[in-house]
Amino acid sequence: MGHPEKGCIVAPGVAEFFAREAVAAADIICPNTLELALLTGRADPPASLPEVRDAVADLLRAGAGTVFVKHLGAAGLEGGRSFEMLLATASGTWHVAAPLLPFDRPPVGVGDLTSGVFLATVLRGFPMEKALEHTAAAYHAVMSATKALGEFELQTVAAQDSIASPPEWFPATRLD
Repeated sequence: MGHPEKGCIVAPGVAEFFAREAVAAADIICPNTLELALLTGRADPPASLPEVRDAVADLLRAGAGTVFVKHLGAAGLEGGRSFEMLLATASGTWHVAAPLLPFDRPPVGVGDLTSGVFLATVLRGFPMEKALEHTAAAYHAVMSATKALGEFELQTVAAQDSIASPPEWFPATRLD
């Protein structure tokens, strides 16, 4: 629905529909921090991990089965110095961080990449926390390939083997 730095990009009424109807019917939702605010009726995106966790708890209470926050940004434990993600289900909450690589021009499509990898990994039968770890590792592999090739468009083809079997792994930490 949007990007924390770019704002909401969907037509009027779409965010409200998602908040009112779709969250309750969703098995998995994959918001960023702006979308967390839109889905929970908050005026501003959460600015800290406790605020993220409060918003995520609201979504779980509203009926979402799993909430995968695809990028915490400045609200993360490391304040945006790494690429952090959060996963919450009825059985627990996990956090993972991978290195944030510097780019002259920020790559586009990272949220779509992480959402897609997470869903594909869950559908392959991975436990949720392992799907989170795999997503962080695949994200880092794609970003590493993108940086090595001097691109800003995600180099998913160049990294396809590393998406399937990431060379580095980042362990998730259970928060509760």
